Amino acid sequence: MAQNYTTGFIANAGQMKATDGTLRSDLLFTTQVQGAKVFLTKTGINYVWYQSAIDTTLEKDSTYRMEVEFKNSNANVTVQSSDVQPSYSNYFIGNISAANVAEYGKITYKNLWPNIDLELTSAKSGLSYRYVLAKGANPGDIQLVYNGGKKFSNKSKVLDIDVAFGKQLKV
Repeated sequence: MAQNYTTGFIANAGQMKATDGTLRSDLLFTTQVQGAKVFLTKTGINYVWYQSAIDTTLEKDSTYRMEVEFKNSNANVTVQSSDVQPSYSNYFIGNISAANVAEYGKITYKNLWPNIDLELTSAKSGLSYRYVLAKGANPGDIQLVYNGGKKFSNKSKVLDIDVAFGKQLKV
């Protein structure tokens, strides 16, 4: 069962694989928030919820995925990690070994759109997003496409998204 939060973003040191076992070098960092495993890529954020058949009346395990795509963003964006956490992870998966994999408190997408950075931090309440606009930035350049999600509502500057398994994501 996924924990509700993590201390930070775990770097991909070769331990992240697709369901067919191939390595996923496009996944840069991962964290866990609001019951979801979260994967950061250069082009967006992927949320994956997992429900075990053991914990439910389902016949088999189920997953649900929602992708947040950075529309019309910089294809050559630089993704920087900062605020190294005191914790780290070790992975021994088949023939993959990744020791002392760092965790970070903040991830910054530098110049994701012209003169706009995106800063992410992870907390118990979920991911915290902060857009940093430099001189000449156009806030209208910030465009996100949500692939997945069942119901969207906007209350008090928070986007609530109903997702699978009766869970709700607050962005």
